[in-house]
Amino acid sequence: MRNHATCVLTRYVAIYDFIKDMQKLEKVTSGLSEHKGYAIIITNDQAYWNPGKKMNPVDKAFHIHNGAEITGTLSWGEEASEGTRKNREADLFLNQSYRPSWRPYLSLDVEKNGEVQV
Repeated sequence: MRNHATCVLTRYVAIYDFIKDMQKLEKVTSGLSEHKGYAIIITNDQAYWNPGKKMNPVDKAFHIHNGAEITGTLSWGEEASEGTRKNREADLFLNQSYRPSWRPYLSLDVEKNGEVQV
């Protein structure tokens, strides 16, 4: 179970940082109509592109699965532990609305987590 908790925390950190990068891209491209910013994740962790099963997870605002909407103020749920929020306490804010659209990238010939999506 300890490995599972480590994987979940690593995913929380990665997604928070990814959305923080999206926030930076919005600032850089703001007012520049001829410029666009792109943020891309490549992963073999299905938890990124599949919705979670928990009803009210602490990272709900940061879900980037297919069909999610990422916009406005994004903050941790009230039950998020200090360890989860460590060095990532600040709310994030996105002016635009984003809907992730995950696509298969490649398949690895391995027993577990062989599907890679982008």
